[in-house]
Amino acid sequence: GAFFLSTALAPGGAARTGIRPRVETPRFLGVNPLDSYHVIYLTDVEHLDESAVDALERYVVGGGGLAVFLGPRCRAGFLNEALWREGKGLLPAPLIGESELFVDRLDKVPDVEVTDHPMFRILGGKDNSFLATINVTRYFAVPDDWKPAADSATRVIARLRDGAPLVVERPLGKGRVVAWLTTAAPLWNNAGANPSFPVLVQEMQAYLSRRAGAAGAISVGAPLELTLDPARYQAKVGFLSPDEEGAETTPSDAVLADGVLRARFTRTDVAGFYEARLLSTAGTVESRRHAVNVDPREGDLARVDGPRLATRLSGVEYTYYRANAFEVDEREPAGYNLSDGLLYLLVVLLVGEQLFAWSCSYHPPRNGGTAIGRGGAS
Repeated sequence: GAFFLSTALAPGGAARTGIRPRVETPRFLGVNPLDSYHVIYLTDVEHLDESAVDALERYVVGGGGLAVFLGPRCRAGFLNEALWREGKGLLPAPLIGESELFVDRLDKVPDVEVTDHPMFRILGGKDNSFLATINVTRYFAVPDDWKPAADSATRVIARLRDGAPLVVERPLGKGRVVAWLTTAAPLWNNAGANPSFPVLVQEMQAYLSRRAGAAGAISVGAPLELTLDPARYQAKVGFLSPDEEGAETTPSDAVLADGVLRARFTRTDVAGFYEARLLSTAGTVESRRHAVNVDPREGDLARVDGPRLATRLSGVEYTYYRANAFEVDEREPAGYNLSDGLLYLLVVLLVGEQLFAWSCSYHPPRNGGTAIGRGGAS
């Protein structure tokens, strides 16, 4: 599963996605910081220790995206006990075990039915044949009486043709979790072997990377502020602006207040990606990128009258003209067109040139003259 996901995220060659997948064992989750990763994928994981589960929960609650793919190594008992936890854990739904989707050769209904969800916005259209070609043979089933609570944000975004949930999503804190109840590798389905699989994974990556509510939008000119755990990071922070190509980072000392380190960078006058380079207590360097955008109101093309414009330009010297002040009265004379005079002058020059050429050329006389023949004169 990790091979198919990493290949879909970074196919290589001319297809440059800007994503650098990193494949690790489950133990990595409990002993390494996870904040620098936009999305974490669990694929056919048999077991996670308590530290890994806690780290994953903190990561998602803080705004991270998590995608879970199940498989033959997974056990429903562990998933329910460690990840579902009666609806308080990471997993969006309880599980009862593996189930088989029987082949119905008479019914031509596709195996997968999706909802109107951002992950399927490209591949879920009626004119797209990708979903119709996905065949699912096995999956993890949920209890027959389970359905998302009416007051929860958990929802089933894809089902099998028999109505069983296939993809379930739930928000957790500031992050999201998407659980696929089948494999990422083409073991229980053929999706991973389909050429459109990278598109589906890219759409899921983009959806989970949004980190809804994790941080407010940063506008040009607004300070870039970081809050760090002093037990994990040192006070030295470096910032790299988008207009400083190849330049050294701007050092900044984080201030310890209320038990946390707070770093602040105010030179955000240029739109683009700003990189914060953090030094952990273990001596490793981590990078966090923040997008600084121009205020979208600057692109608002709505008409503004004089009084409203005056309130927005308070303190600015300007002159206000109405548009009709620049309208030209069609009854007024248009003035002299210089191009017409130049055209007439050119015609006169051409005629004069022809007359001058004719006057300078040779012309035989028109009156009678003497004709000389070979035999004599006459």
